[in-house]
Amino acid sequence: MASKSDRRSIINCFITPFNSDSLSSPVNLTLNMRRMEISKILEIGAVGLGFLFALLSYYWLRKEQCVKSHRKYIRLSELVSLHHPDDENSYFYNFWETFYESPERVRAFLLIEKELSTLNDISWCFLKEEAKKFCVKPDERRGWNQLFEKLNEAKGYCFLKLKGCSRIRFIPRANKNNIETPDLVGWRKASQVLCEVKTINISDDLLSARRKRSVMCAQNELTAGLANKLKSTITKAASQLNSYSNLPDTEKYIYIVIAYDDELDYKDELNTQTRDLFNTMNLVGVDLVIHNEAKKI
Repeated sequence: MASKSDRRSIINCFITPFNSDSLSSPVNLTLNMRRMEISKILEIGAVGLGFLFALLSYYWLRKEQCVKSHRKYIRLSELVSLHHPDDENSYFYNFWETFYESPERVRAFLLIEKELSTLNDISWCFLKEEAKKFCVKPDERRGWNQLFEKLNEAKGYCFLKLKGCSRIRFIPRANKNNIETPDLVGWRKASQVLCEVKTINISDDLLSARRKRSVMCAQNELTAGLANKLKSTITKAASQLNSYSNLPDTEKYIYIVIAYDDELDYKDELNTQTRDLFNTMNLVGVDLVIHNEAKKI
């Protein structure tokens, strides 16, 4: 056991500064080494606390960003909340965590949110319930196309509102297979206005080229395959519109959203050819609206 004088020497070592005499004592040497060890531990601890603070700040900022996103994307947030956060098959799995990694994705969903926000509460509840079933599992070849085709129906709602329609609503699908219905109905003055929304996605050839990372030649004309697809899609839409109403004063619109294979290079030319194709079909009482031409109508 250390004597009283040794204990006093130990205490003095902590409360007095270093000097040449104190360094010569074996006890003081040991204590000074411990002081240095403690100092290093404190330095390491300070660095660790700094790193922890930075990490917590990062997660706090990400959380705040998510909260702001929820405020900015109200309708989208409602759709995301319908799915279990641990469901890895869902389109919305880890949705907000990775949302801002792609500027193109942010811009696309800003437009979608703007369209969804135009819907009244009843119409939004209807479309949300319809879209819900397409968020669960992607198609093996076409991915999440069905989900976005369903959300595209909001574009038809926006179009009818732009036309000055009131009492716009989605039309539930008929339970009987032989009864066809369009997507939307509204009223302008005393006239009924119908709208069927159709989406045409990129071709199988482009899908295969993307998977193989091969190059396709750009084309400024409608291919035979796309022309046939357009004809069958427009014919089906016209049938749905005419089956719902044969009244002569009913306005009928096919609102079509087309993802051309060469949209970036030849979108305007392809839109013109699509409209020319529609005009050759002679569908009396039915008008065509191409999505990115809607403002011209």
